[in-house]
Amino acid sequence: GSIGSEMARQILKYSPKQLVLLDQAESPIYELDMELRSKFKECNWEIVIADVSNYTRMTNVFESFAPQVVFHAAAYKQVPSCEFYPVEAMKTNVVGTDNVINVATDYKISKIVCLSTDKAVYPINAMGISKALMEKVAVSKSISNIKKPIICVTRYGNVMGSRGSV
Repeated sequence: GSIGSEMARQILKYSPKQLVLLDQAESPIYELDMELRSKFKECNWEIVIADVSNYTRMTNVFESFAPQVVFHAAAYKQVPSCEFYPVEAMKTNVVGTDNVINVATDYKISKIVCLSTDKAVYPINAMGISKALMEKVAVSKSISNIKKPIICVTRYGNVMGSRGSV
């Protein structure tokens, strides 16, 4: 997505040992891969197609790549889509977050940053409700987890130039 893609661009400026980019949508991640190849020739990244709501697939990804830090930006973020398909929003935004945190905990990841939205504050639509529940999942896992990982949530508002921006 827009936020995850920008995060990848910013992280690659620091030449990480490896960056794993995961998306369930084939075309956007392919386009990002092509863009990154032209700008970051010396950096190492991997493209993975996966759905965060699939626990087994997430386990396979963590087992294959052994990440140290996770930035969880996967979400249905379009208000109309979430209104028409609230169960899909819940699967990705809530169940997907739970899967990512559970697998990250099993694999002893040091930190997880979950990205949320300003619409999670006093939610009035399915997208806001699903993101508010995502935050509750992250916070409850953080409170109940006395070991690693450190789990935090950050919110952002509308982002100019992102898909679906006003």
